[in-house]
Amino acid sequence: MRESIVPKRDQFSAAESALGYLYQTRAALLLALKKTRDNPDASVNIEKFDDISFDNSGEPTELIQTKHHLKKSGNLSNASPDIWKTLRIWMERWQASEISLPGAILSIVTTASTTSSSAAALLCLEKRSPSDAKAQLESTARKSTNKANADIYEQFLGLSEDERSILVQSVYVFPNSPTIADLGAEIENELGLSVREKHKQPFRERLETWWFEQVIALLSGKRSAPIGCRELQEHVLDLIEQFKRDALPLDYVLAEPPKDYVGLDDTRTFIKQLKLIAASQKSIEYALIDYYRAFEQRGRWVREELVLTNELESYEHRLVEEWDRYVNRVRENFPIKNDGDSVKLGKLIYDWAQNDCKVYIRPNCQEPYVVRGSFHILADDQKVGWHPDFVVRLKNLLAGGARP
Repeated sequence: MRESIVPKRDQFSAAESALGYLYQTRAALLLALKKTRDNPDASVNIEKFDDISFDNSGEPTELIQTKHHLKKSGNLSNASPDIWKTLRIWMERWQASEISLPGAILSIVTTASTTSSSAAALLCLEKRSPSDAKAQLESTARKSTNKANADIYEQFLGLSEDERSILVQSVYVFPNSPTIADLGAEIENELGLSVREKHKQPFRERLETWWFEQVIALLSGKRSAPIGCRELQEHVLDLIEQFKRDALPLDYVLAEPPKDYVGLDDTRTFIKQLKLIAASQKSIEYALIDYYRAFEQRGRWVREELVLTNELESYEHRLVEEWDRYVNRVRENFPIKNDGDSVKLGKLIYDWAQNDCKVYIRPNCQEPYVVRGSFHILADDQKVGWHPDFVVRLKNLLAGGARP
């Protein structure tokens, strides 16, 4: 929102202002999802021509003002600041030749209601009558004693009769719109049958994460191009693929553990396992990263009921069995004469687990950190190991110090 319409801190709480910005961004996502159906070539901008705007090839086709009120019962009377401050913005855009009228659609999306037979009510889709709305706005501008709107009234009446008609005919009001708390359900409904009902919330949360990242990039200047509806559509299709029965969403591909998470002095069992085979510092750091990513990912899957506990148990059982098969196979052809040979064998087994094991939790969930990190989780529980004598060695090590 521009400075001219942002409430002063002594008028409203900071919470209302912050919710207004979040509402604007979330509403833009819902509107963009709807737009992909009838105009997939459109692009959406935030804070360029308006709070939200859609354009084709750079020409704005729809400007949208969003008005979020903590108390949804507010109303749009004929002297409402929400109406008149919005009209001023559009008049200035029009006079600056930033928008074309007639042509562009001017929308007010608000959580407030309209008073019966008010100008705002006459600009809704139902009972729409722009000519009667124009007459009421003209009457208000001439008779109202509202000093806060005085300059806007003068600006509106300064337009010609035809210009006022063109302006008002371009305006659409959408009252009683969902609050920010209700928008999540609206977005989920818009997704329709794209995803199973029980998975709609985690699907929507991932979509919103991506959307907010795009909006932040747009507002910070890191992104110059508007967000295309086709781009949004492609991301939705990518997410749909991740939520199929043979796949799972991957949320931690680039996630980094907290800074104090990585360190050679880590005393967790899976780190001790690596030290038994003289793993390098870099290998231990990567192991901590993979452990962190897999642990967080698996926990999120369980919380969101994308996998059940028995599926994780079955996956771990398959990993352990594959590990056991490989260990037995290589030990038959790898004579051990001293501890140096044991370390070499351990490195061989570890390298297989990190790079060559092709046991996946689901056929189309093949991200390496899931396999690698799951092996570290198993190693932490001593269900697998790298050094051929890891059980005895760990027993001695753990007896010398408490496990964290």
